[in-house]
Amino acid sequence: MPGRDIQVKQVRLSDVADDDSQIVSSEPVETPLILPMLDIGVEEMKSTKFWAILVETVKRNPLYPNLAAYAWNNILNANPSISPKELAGQLSISLGEALVIIDEYYSQNGR
Repeated sequence: MPGRDIQVKQVRLSDVADDDSQIVSSEPVETPLILPMLDIGVEEMKSTKFWAILVETVKRNPLYPNLAAYAWNNILNANPSISPKELAGQLSISLGEALVIIDEYYSQNGR
């Protein structure tokens, strides 16, 4: 139908419909801030229950051996005191992967 105005409204999954089937936006939900965890070190992470699960998950990635070798040879040998957050940023990997790579590097090279 030419000339007919159609209003299109993007709806979020958190929006709810009231009795008249009009979309009413819900109140924003407060989520806990988990960004401070980005500064966690290897030793703090190893003291948690999830360390073994993290290591197993990271090492099952078929790309892990090459990624770890690259990180060791090109980044960690030049800067062994790099933080996991910095390593994750340089390699565009998760913080968990960076923690495991750094831990394995320290265990192989004594630190």
